[in-house]
Amino acid sequence: MEDQIRIHKLIKHDAQFKKFLTTPAKLKYPRAGQTPWRLFVQRTRGGPWAHKSYPSYPEAYNALRKYLPTCHDAAINCKPQGFEPPMVRQNYKVRLRSANSAAKPKFVVKTRQLYIPMPFGHNWCPFCRRPTVFKRMKSHALYKSIHMEDNPSRCTLCGARREFIQSCFLSFPFDTTLTWPIESKASR
Repeated sequence: MEDQIRIHKLIKHDAQFKKFLTTPAKLKYPRAGQTPWRLFVQRTRGGPWAHKSYPSYPEAYNALRKYLPTCHDAAINCKPQGFEPPMVRQNYKVRLRSANSAAKPKFVVKTRQLYIPMPFGHNWCPFCRRPTVFKRMKSHALYKSIHMEDNPSRCTLCGARREFIQSCFLSFPFDTTLTWPIESKASR
């Protein structure tokens, strides 16, 4: 069974995720009086996940920054809306066809957008806005009153069902040809 990657490691080793986390997220349909952002914090390894709701992303992010030095793991969840993973640009070469086979081959550099890669055993949870482990579970801390007879595969943080995510996001799981972590240009 795969351990879930901690937010500290994601921030340290994945510049794209760090940028995504620090950029305020926008809701498509904000509602007055709504508290759409939920901060999950796990203070100790294997301990319970505490959560608190916030009316804006900057408030949730500032609370996360306060807990980061002392917590084991954390996530900022969006209850009403899911988000696709961040995209990264990748350059690649394409060989141009020539009528003259004896001519020197010519290449052109093109750019494509790809989803950031996930650590091994993880999938992107659109509601937690981070890579998480999905497991089959009969109960979840957020759904104590619901008996789950079908034992569905759920996000270990927010409890979102894999089947529900697949029905909302046709590209789930968000596949990419890249591997995690992406090498930075400085380390090449």
